[in-house]
Amino acid sequence: MKRDALVIGINQYPFLKRLKYPAGDAEAIAQLLKKYGEFSVRRLPAVNKDDELQVDSQQMVKLDEVKRAITDLFCPQGDQVPETAVLFFAGHGLRRDLGNKYTFLKNTAFK
Repeated sequence: MKRDALVIGINQYPFLKRLKYPAGDAEAIAQLLKKYGEFSVRRLPAVNKDDELQVDSQQMVKLDEVKRAITDLFCPQGDQVPETAVLFFAGHGLRRDLGNKYTFLKNTAFK
């Protein structure tokens, strides 16, 4: 059974106040998913410390990197589709107008 997780913890933003806890919270979740859930965990942003990847509290992440990582998690290429996929995000939550792209949801149960 393939189980994949993407754990994102962003402390640094170019035009917003620096946050203290997202990277640490994300790393704690990553370790729990790996140890108890047997997930293959991808971290963003990541840094190699003592030969192990950890969520990097100092690094900024571009929006395109986040979009690509989420797409790769839920729509992976090839036949290695996970049975379970988990996304964890900690950081500033900024809304983006999607325009009419999702207007079909207005007439569905997703209200």
